[in-house]
Amino acid sequence: MELSLRSFNPVNEDPEKIFRLFETVYGDSAAIRERWEWEYIRHPQSSKIRILLSEGAQGDLAGMTVRMPCQLKVGGKFITAYFAINSMVSPLYRGQGLIRRLYMYAAEDGALHLSKGTTLPMQRQLHKMGYQVIEPNNFQVCVVRPFIWFMNRFAGSDYQGAGTGFKTGAFREYSKIDRFTAEFEDVIPQASASIVKSADEMNWRYIDPPHLDYQCYARRKNGNVVSWCALRSSVRNMFLSDIQWRGEEKDEPYQTIRFAKALARSHGAMKLTCWATHSKLRRALTKKLFFGRKESPGFNFFSKDKQWQSLSWKDAHFVHGDSDTDYV
Repeated sequence: MELSLRSFNPVNEDPEKIFRLFETVYGDSAAIRERWEWEYIRHPQSSKIRILLSEGAQGDLAGMTVRMPCQLKVGGKFITAYFAINSMVSPLYRGQGLIRRLYMYAAEDGALHLSKGTTLPMQRQLHKMGYQVIEPNNFQVCVVRPFIWFMNRFAGSDYQGAGTGFKTGAFREYSKIDRFTAEFEDVIPQASASIVKSADEMNWRYIDPPHLDYQCYARRKNGNVVSWCALRSSVRNMFLSDIQWRGEEKDEPYQTIRFAKALARSHGAMKLTCWATHSKLRRALTKKLFFGRKESPGFNFFSKDKQWQSLSWKDAHFVHGDSDTDYV
């Protein structure tokens, strides 16, 4: 069956056929309908979002993939890279290599493409297409209320208990972020590569989503922001979705991890989960009693540019909030 590939313009085109594809694949389109305007129209870099479609002869939608832009700082240079999200194929068109065609079509721009293979079949597919694994990329978890966790895990209890209440004494330097401003834009760690977000992007990502609620806090010393974090609740778990710090701060990211654990306890969470690649951050998490899990989102990269082959990926800074983990 003849299938064509093209780009979709979310500003000028009706997304209804995309909604119908979601219904076909997932059985429901409520989530994508709810977040469509926020995710594609109000994105600060909406003009750079690439929605790629595969269509049949009658214009029916066979599959799609989306590339969300992100700004990478690498060796003092700023480079636009892309995260792959919302890749899917209608059941009527599966088994025809359509995902591969869509991914190769997206890669024709020569840019760096980042993708998560959240299932083993998808990871195998990515590797067949030439994507390479970025390691380590497994989740790290800390049990912040061990007694409650033990009772639920081993004693057959279903007790959740209330939050501990947040004690500000040890964390007087931290305050809630109502809106991100320009002062946050250069708060990034020393890394071989790191995502750089504008204040508008931070607000879009963590303050304005219609479907998720984040707790965002900043640490200030002498009036200057030296670190910040964003956490999201999920039943009895909290996710450390983003954490940024100035590289010259000797007690970071340790102090902000410590703060995040206290905040998670205060919200009644039993566990705090983080996904991160940066070796310094992972060591700090380990020292703060996070342990590695086998589970991994399967983080990968692809580019025809050879410079990415020699990058020290273990020293690159990627976290939950840099990709689609929090909103699929």
